[in-house]
Amino acid sequence: MKKVVIVTLIMLLLSACMSNTEENSKKENTDGTGSITFEKTGITKDTLQKFPEYETFKKNIDLQTYHAQMKDESNEKRVIVFLNDKQKEIYKSVYLKGTKRVKIIKLNEDEVLVNKVLS
Repeated sequence: MKKVVIVTLIMLLLSACMSNTEENSKKENTDGTGSITFEKTGITKDTLQKFPEYETFKKNIDLQTYHAQMKDESNEKRVIVFLNDKQKEIYKSVYLKGTKRVKIIKLNEDEVLVNKVLS
């Protein structure tokens, strides 16, 4: 009788540990790419200035009029959108970290303003 109780307890403990491990792995990497997706994360000017693509932003986007919002950040890329006062996305920036390529797209005209490799 003792053996049956002990075996049952061990099986319950093992099954609980396995389901917990599966739940944790889903939470850590929800999209399978290791990237972090941001919903409504505004970027301060100080933070924006730390990015290598900041000078390109300054030359092509009126940073006094539009505010930046992080959309995606991973080991490979960073996606930032610039919104107007009505929270409409006007510009989109994609920075590819491996190649140091920056693209800035004017969304309402679907026009690529910048597509260059930073030095």
